[in-house]
Amino acid sequence: MRKKIIIIFTVFLSSILLSFALVACEAPAQSNMSDLLSQDLTQSAIPDRNTVDIPSTGIKSGFGIVVFASGAAYSGDWSNYLMEGQGTLQYPNGSSYTGGFSGSQKNGYGKFSWNNGDCYEGDFADDDLNGNGVYLFSDGRKLDGSFRDGKFISGTDSFENDKISFSIVYYDQEIISANVTWIDGTSYTGDASEDGFSGTGRLIFANGDCYQGGFSKGFRYGQGTYTWGNGDQYSGSWKDDKMDGDGEYTYASGEKLSGVFSNNEFLHGSYVAENESDSFPISFSEADNTSIELTLADGSVYSGDYKDGHATGMATILYASGDVYIGEVVDARKNGEGTYEWINGAKYVGSWKDDQMNGEGTYYYSTAPLKLVGTFQNNVPIGECKYYTTTALFYGTTWENGVCVKVTEYAK
Repeated sequence: MRKKIIIIFTVFLSSILLSFALVACEAPAQSNMSDLLSQDLTQSAIPDRNTVDIPSTGIKSGFGIVVFASGAAYSGDWSNYLMEGQGTLQYPNGSSYTGGFSGSQKNGYGKFSWNNGDCYEGDFADDDLNGNGVYLFSDGRKLDGSFRDGKFISGTDSFENDKISFSIVYYDQEIISANVTWIDGTSYTGDASEDGFSGTGRLIFANGDCYQGGFSKGFRYGQGTYTWGNGDQYSGSWKDDKMDGDGEYTYASGEKLSGVFSNNEFLHGSYVAENESDSFPISFSEADNTSIELTLADGSVYSGDYKDGHATGMATILYASGDVYIGEVVDARKNGEGTYEWINGAKYVGSWKDDQMNGEGTYYYSTAPLKLVGTFQNNVPIGECKYYTTTALFYGTTWENGVCVKVTEYAK
């Protein structure tokens, strides 16, 4: 079972690395704020209030209607020939204001309607938008919050049509957060600025992918977690919408890449694969030679070289039984020269092929100095071998199918 697991691992690793290279490059990018909104967010979006010069002549006090030479008309309260109290002011271009007046200026609560379909309802002071109110554009966009001298200061800028919906929060004329949903279902919720998504936010894509973490100028930046729709996930450092720095990529199947990433590529670190029976941690580096370490379910540990997608080179295998192998391997199997030592003290030093003793070697019995020197085939001696009883004296022996069939006299 142990041999079979190691072979499966070698093949599976190559497919995992290819899968990572493809998936990692599919993380979609995000444009800046002006692109995503496709509307001017500056205060110049609020049109001029079309104020008119009010002459000193009017009605001394009480209610009255006056039509001015400019074509404007006022209907409402007067005091000392000034518009004072509640009234309606009609402009010659079709705009109008209904609400409070003081000293012939718009003051208090009122509603201003522009001839282009825009309207504002809220507080006025000094003949301008000052205080809390709601500005509704003709296309449905709405500014809800505080205004100063006709400019939107703090509050929510929201809009919705068949292509996009957004809610932008301003504080002191600065964008601080955004909630945006595109026609394809992609959405963003989090910190923002005039430069785009900046700070911490959550971006959910129409294909099911989700990113939550740091942003800078509309790009994924800093620490964040990207979860793909297929269940893969990367958590770590980002730069300009790409995995860059320390991080961990976890596949939906449970495998993990932990280490250093650059430009969506894994540079070096460790790989861990887990299933019902095994856990395989592997070390990578940018050098030609890399290494792997496999921990099997029974507690056995394999440590060795990893080259060109194969567990090939020198390795050390610590078996759960206490046995140890140190030597050459090909595809995680004992091949070449190596030493296997049993927990009882017995040892084999020699050639290996296909995970078995094959070729010239020496088997040291657990009782020193007994040893058998000769040829081995599929883990058993074969043909003529020397059986040493001391360091100098030996029997001549003949072996067939692992059984000694002939013994000759001692030889020196």
